[in-house]
Amino acid sequence: MKLDFSNINVLVVGDFMLDSFILGSSNRISPEAPVPVVLTKEKNIALGGAGNVINNLYTLGCNIFLSGVVGSDSTGKMIIDMLNSINIDTSGIISDSEHISTKKERIFIDGKQVLRLDEEVRIDINKYQKSIKDYCVNIIENVDIIIISDYNKGVISKEIVEFLIAKAKDNNIKVIIDPKKLDFSDYKNANIITPNISELERAANKKINDDYQLELVCKALIKENNFEFILVTKSEKGMSLIGHDNIFHIDPIFVENPDVSGAGDTVVATLASCLALGMNANESAEIANISASMVVAKHGTSTISLDDLKKILNRR
Repeated sequence: MKLDFSNINVLVVGDFMLDSFILGSSNRISPEAPVPVVLTKEKNIALGGAGNVINNLYTLGCNIFLSGVVGSDSTGKMIIDMLNSINIDTSGIISDSEHISTKKERIFIDGKQVLRLDEEVRIDINKYQKSIKDYCVNIIENVDIIIISDYNKGVISKEIVEFLIAKAKDNNIKVIIDPKKLDFSDYKNANIITPNISELERAANKKINDDYQLELVCKALIKENNFEFILVTKSEKGMSLIGHDNIFHIDPIFVENPDVSGAGDTVVATLASCLALGMNANESAEIANISASMVVAKHGTSTISLDDLKKILNRR
């Protein structure tokens, strides 16, 4: 199937944040405390959370609608400016002067992350729930798929999930969720959720030592919550797509010194785009695995290139 996402319309609802990267080196310890003195060489910023999902959808060529909440602070304004710079309509974003936008600042010494500084205040979704619903209800009939990007910062409540899934079913479209909450019942009736292996273990409250245990855990969660599939990302061990009658383990693609920042966003964006294009779940997951291998080979929060993805697929 030709990879052309130009007619695919995606709604993204979730937690928006800013990723900041300080790259430097160090050759001495501070006299003030036993910590390295970092000489800054480079500073970069990127959209994070739901914003990174959107960035990946944008580079794939999808048409994007979005909803979420940011503060009217400098970080929030930067998030909106960065979305506007790629011609994304930000009318679905609520900017609140009483909210502090989420920012993650990572400090690297010679390519290795040594510290992360977070600024965030959990969002009181009760203030914004009606506005988000009102925006989404007017958009849903025009979209092909919905992505819920839940970083557990407050936007994605159980009520919001139930509302989006109900409206999606009315319009015969799928809902894909990247989950961060411990209780997966908050995502009941979603078509696909995409936890990493650590998130799956926390949700199941057990250590998963092999694919057989993973299959059992996923099957139980699928039955309990009426999911269609669970796509588990397993870092250097690849991915596993488990469904009611489906077991598909995807081999890893070796990447030297991978940087996994934002890789889950790439997975959910690629998966949703391929499903909306008409591919089956196994095909979509396999392409998502390839996309993830491409972004973890880059430094920081990165996106895929559709041209590069096509080249890799053509060689397979």
